[in-house]
Amino acid sequence: MQSVPAVGDILSDRYYIEEILSVGNQTATMKCFDTRLDVSGVIKMLLGDEREPDWEARRAQFVSSFRVQARLNHPNIVHVSNIELRHGNVYAVMEYLEGMLLDRYLREAEISAKEVIELFLGIVDAVSMAHAGGMVHNEISPHNIMLNPQGKRLSPRLLNFSIQRDVTSLSPTDSLPFLAPEQFDPRFKATPVSDVYALCATIYYAFVHRPPVQFDSFCDYQMYYAMHDGIEEMSDFIPEDFVPLLQKGLRTNPDERYENAGGVLKVLKQLGEAYKLSANLTIEASKSHPQMAAMTPSNPVTVVRSSTGSYSQKAMTPSKPVTVVRSSTGSYSQNAMTPSKPVTVVRSSTGSYPQNAMTPSKPVTVVRASTGSYPQNAMTPSKPIVISDVVESGYPQSDSGVVQAIAVSSRQPSGAIAAPSSQIAVNPPLSSSVSQSILISDVQASASQKPTFGVDLPQELASTYFLQRVDNISERGFLGAVASFESPDVLFGIKCFFARSEIEAAVFNEGVRRAEILSDNNPFFEGILTRYPESCAFLYTDTSRDSLAGFMRKNGVISIDIALHIAILIAQAMEVAQQSGFVNGNLKPNNILFENQSGVLTPVIFDFGQRLYLNSIDRFDIDEIPFIAPDLGYNLQNANAQTDIYAFGMCLYFMLLGALPYEAQTNNGLVAEILSYEGVPDIRTWRSDVPAELVQLIQWCTAFDPTKRYVRFSDLLRDLYIVYHQIVPGNAK
Repeated sequence: MQSVPAVGDILSDRYYIEEILSVGNQTATMKCFDTRLDVSGVIKMLLGDEREPDWEARRAQFVSSFRVQARLNHPNIVHVSNIELRHGNVYAVMEYLEGMLLDRYLREAEISAKEVIELFLGIVDAVSMAHAGGMVHNEISPHNIMLNPQGKRLSPRLLNFSIQRDVTSLSPTDSLPFLAPEQFDPRFKATPVSDVYALCATIYYAFVHRPPVQFDSFCDYQMYYAMHDGIEEMSDFIPEDFVPLLQKGLRTNPDERYENAGGVLKVLKQLGEAYKLSANLTIEASKSHPQMAAMTPSNPVTVVRSSTGSYSQKAMTPSKPVTVVRSSTGSYSQNAMTPSKPVTVVRSSTGSYPQNAMTPSKPVTVVRASTGSYPQNAMTPSKPIVISDVVESGYPQSDSGVVQAIAVSSRQPSGAIAAPSSQIAVNPPLSSSVSQSILISDVQASASQKPTFGVDLPQELASTYFLQRVDNISERGFLGAVASFESPDVLFGIKCFFARSEIEAAVFNEGVRRAEILSDNNPFFEGILTRYPESCAFLYTDTSRDSLAGFMRKNGVISIDIALHIAILIAQAMEVAQQSGFVNGNLKPNNILFENQSGVLTPVIFDFGQRLYLNSIDRFDIDEIPFIAPDLGYNLQNANAQTDIYAFGMCLYFMLLGALPYEAQTNNGLVAEILSYEGVPDIRTWRSDVPAELVQLIQWCTAFDPTKRYVRFSDLLRDLYIVYHQIVPGNAK
């Protein structure tokens, strides 16, 4: 018998129950604390007795629905972190979100047409992603959309994917109004077309605060749909330009609706061209909710209700008028990001990008994977990135360090991070099999000749490998190279971490696992050859490389066009990571490595997600602090896609300037200096030739207020392409 646990119970020796949120006939929802990762979460538990005849069917349905949700790594879908099936337990663990359901929010608040678009672009995009993967939600309604506070704005999250439901038992007021007409036949299985009806019914609800149709019984709904082809009359509160979308999406015959959520998404983007959408597609928090009081703007928002809908008069008024140019990929300020000539858009499953922004001299082959799609030959521009081309000719080069590249001030730049040794020969790739059978005499002979480096290999590696080189060593671990006793001339790079606790070890190994997954489908992540979780170590291909910081130390400031090209490649990789639901938390110049492949530089992201255990400013090196978003409170356990975007923006800043604009010499002093600004200082103070559109992009990456920062790398990548196309028109020919 699986029943509701008590507050204070610990499930699976890991999840401490803090609060019982709700209990229903079949499930219970609880707030918990993950004692391994030190984060809050939400548990949804299946209730019942395994001796019941329908238990196995309910259990299978419960598990399947959460597995579907776990596979959909999207910023507008609540993330599922675990499904527990041991010891008779059946429950799922999800991220914990503050906020309230859309249904409750709309009881007191009015939202404008612009806010409806901002709210549903993310939701419809998430459902479109599910449909593209052959999945349906089957339970879309205002009761399954959570509004999560982000500063003074609210971001929507989609909850509760459902594989199958007993529709005859659904609530006539909460669920049946959003059920597609064909689903009133219990034999009918949900399809993407069914989700289209539910999406449009929910959009209707957002305007009118009631569903398109509502009756007291299941039979009443059946009778209505048998007599009507759709919604005959739209409410006066539906704006005129939304009527065609809702009329088509709410047709009784599923063949007359949009084929899937992608059709709804296309129309919403077209409607968005008439509005000034917020950069991160969130809506204003309402003053009418006491829980949202801390997020309320200082200037009151006057709400006007009319027959065309409701809108906020002052919600998006900028300090000076901004002319907006719209396209299917989003919105941009006209004088900041408008290319000198029209941009042709190419569509792909990952979004829309300017056709000529990064087009190589031959067609780009697209590689499809479960994490999305990306250009296979994206590293190949119209001409190779040759080392000699990278240095900005207008600025002095320096062999002693980037501090001489551009004099930010007389101080030592906090961004000048020591680079690992570059004196590494290119080695052959790892052979397909490495023999583990070694004669004891051979081991002893080789061991007697190996040099001493002050560190020892973990025992499980020491039986097969010996240290050949150590490039960097600290109290927390070391980087270097090893060779096997069997093939001493073949080197493999090694990273070994000295974990102080089980949590540190678990987080480090999870980061290695993520890097291994990402590198399988993307050449811009460090490839993991072999993982050793017990020893917190891994091997990778030992090739000639230098970090971004080390390269700039030797060569000087990177030119604007090359910096943009490198940034696009890094953003492509981070978009794949974000689509996979993975957070880096450690993006910085010292973790962006350049592999020199016959004179062509390839950026590779190193050390992915392996430091997310850090939770105190005292545990960081001072050179790391400028790349950590201030809103994290210097606790990487709270890292997310937006904080990765902040770090990315600071890396781009560093590439263009060769230093960072801070001078404090202690961790606490540097934090105080950073927070004394309202945002990262304008790069044009030191480098006046950086174009305004690029400055704006950097500001949208590095805003201290996350509500003013990009939410998705796909949005950032879109704008990078446009800026590149405008600044470097010659590469589009």
